[in-house]
Amino acid sequence: LLIGRDHPETQRPTAMVRTANHKLIYRQTGGSELYDMVHDPREEHNLYADARHAPIRDELMRRLLHWYMETSDVTPFERQSRATPQIP
Repeated sequence: LLIGRDHPETQRPTAMVRTANHKLIYRQTGGSELYDMVHDPREEHNLYADARHAPIRDELMRRLLHWYMETSDVTPFERQSRATPQIP
């Protein structure tokens, strides 16, 4: 199935960063994920909204931002057409 081609609204910009212990999947439109890869290698328990894991989430977000700043050329200012549509 070519869902992305037939339904571009289902595709969202996503970025991921991983350490030996944790994995962060960031989606700017919501639905981000954080996993403890040591205690939850099957990624069954999303810890992104868990306040106890906020320091880890924030550190991985900082690393992700730093990587983007180091490797990106130009940041687009227009809303991408494949982003989740706004609901009036």
